[in-house]
Amino acid sequence: MKRSKISQCIKEMEKLAKENGFALSPFCSWTPKDWEDKSEEYDEIRKFLEDQKIDF
Repeated sequence: MKRSKISQCIKEMEKLAKENGFALSPFCSWTPKDWEDKSEEYDEIRKFLEDQKIDF
């Protein structure tokens, strides 16, 4: 699957969530730079994402 298709699907999911009153965690839209700037307070989330092989 192309990255452009993945990005499109993510945008559609974010729109659908918003339209239906679901709030996503703030870190869902963080860039790699945003992650770099976060303190060790977010290490638990980083560890989970790494264990799931989710690149950020």
